[in-house]
Amino acid sequence: MAAAGGKAQEFEPFPWDAAMHAGLCLLRLSAPQFWALTPRELFAATGGLIKRTTSIERAGLETLMRAFPDGACAPRLMTCDQPRRPGAVLDR
Repeated sequence: MAAAGGKAQEFEPFPWDAAMHAGLCLLRLSAPQFWALTPRELFAATGGLIKRTTSIERAGLETLMRAFPDGACAPRLMTCDQPRRPGAVLDR
């Protein structure tokens, strides 16, 4: 089928495998329940209508990186110059 501009539109086939897996396996619908759903109802049942949050912006990432630098999150329980105690945890 050609669009108004004369270019043919290409459509992806409906993902039946994924839809059936979501409905029959994940949602555990019976076959009659699954086949009675419209695609829009299946979309809603699988969380498609939940508003998605946007990803973090660069400024927010940089703020988090300053607040939590790599290697600073785990406290050192023992250093190499301390005598080793049986059962002590040593940073590597």
